[in-house]
Amino acid sequence: MRSEASFLQGAYGRVAELTQLVVDNALTPMDRVNTYQIIIDSHVAQKQYREAVDRGLEILRALNVKVNSAPSQLSVIQAIVKIKLSLRGRSHQNLLELPQVTDPEKIAVQQLFSVLVMPAFYVCQELSVVLTGLGLQRTLQDGNTIWTASFYVTYSTIVTLTGDLEQGYQVGELALKLSERFTH
Repeated sequence: MRSEASFLQGAYGRVAELTQLVVDNALTPMDRVNTYQIIIDSHVAQKQYREAVDRGLEILRALNVKVNSAPSQLSVIQAIVKIKLSLRGRSHQNLLELPQVTDPEKIAVQQLFSVLVMPAFYVCQELSVVLTGLGLQRTLQDGNTIWTASFYVTYSTIVTLTGDLEQGYQVGELALKLSERFTH
């Protein structure tokens, strides 16, 4: 709580001290997830995007999720193709009706993927796309979380940039509907 208050005050040195205490004394990776969220947010607020990504990937590794910090163009193409194939034949209604994830660790992984997309964009755009793909894969495998809409928004942007304006629009609409479900 003190680290969050320090973050809100812009006292980033104090944030680093307090969060390190929690990280050093936490018993499990799940005990550290919310603290890492503060650490990542603190780095982003200071435009220290590489540090934000490094810390995020660190906690993901602790949760047994391996993500290459510098994916190749081939990895990006594979991620996009995998998403397209996974979404093929699924209606928006079907995607909206996926079960809501209740497992705290699965939610935490989705949260970290979502939070890392933006700083990853500044560090390595390929990583941003891969994180989005991983978030959508987890969504299709496990169900929806409050973070799922952000993956669809990013995917909508990616699809639009590749020239498929109609699909980009449709995926954006899906993101909006999903977002509304989690805010009401």
